[in-house]
Parts: sequence; structure tokens; C-alpha cells
Amino acid sequence: MFRGYIYHTGMGLRCIKDPKAPGYRILSVDFADVNGDKCQDAVLRMMSIGRGARLSLLILPLTRCSEDDKFSLPPGSDYPRFGPPMD
Repeated sequence: MFRGYIYHTGMGLRCIKDPKAPGYRILSVDFADVNGDKCQDAVLRMMSIGRGARLSLLILPLTRCSEDDKFSLPPGSDYPRFGPPMD
């Protein structure tokens, strides 16, 4: 479970913990080749939690080009944004 704010930056996702903020509960993680490059990617299934959070299932693919790379959002993907805007 993660409570806090998630922001997309030029260097990837930035997560800022805040125990009073809305957040996500990870329901499952599956590994598969999402983008067809013969490298295992991850698919997270999450549910938003917290006061004012919409009860909905979020499916988030995370890809990488080699086993040594970090996971990242594939180009053109989106994720839910909540929290105050970052400066």
C-alpha cells in the first residue's frame, strides 16, 4: 500500500509519501513481455484508496528494454494524478 502523491518528471515517476493522502493498494503484479521486445515487463493492478478516492481498478504497465534496466511507463501511457501541483 502506498499513500502519498505521484508525479511524472523528466527522470520518471516521483513518489512523495504522506500518510494522510490518498493512495494505492497493489492487488497483483504480473510479469509478461508487454511491448514485444523479448524482455519481461511488469503489469500492476492497483486500487485507489483514501478519503475522496474513486473506487476503480488501475492497470499500470511498466516496461524495460533489458533485464538490467529500471521499469518505466511506456511512451503515451498515463496514470491517475492527485495531489497538489508540484512547483
